[in-house]
Amino acid sequence: MSGKEKVSFVRSKDFESIDDELTEALNGLDEANDRILKLLETEPPPITGEAGAQPAPEEESPEKPLPTSGPQG
Repeated sequence: MSGKEKVSFVRSKDFESIDDELTEALNGLDEANDRILKLLETEPPPITGEAGAQPAPEEESPEKPLPTSGPQG
């Protein structure tokens, strides 16, 4: 079996700039999320209950049972 070789890491300024770009991107996402939350706060809540409930597409058209394969008579 071979022995373990030491691995040396070279850190450069590139990692620092990448970290800065990622931080900016995350800040941009946080700002977008804040804007979306504020927009959602201005929207009326969804209507729930029997009076305003609309059936889901599955409920509107129930699937018909598939014909069984057997003697037809």
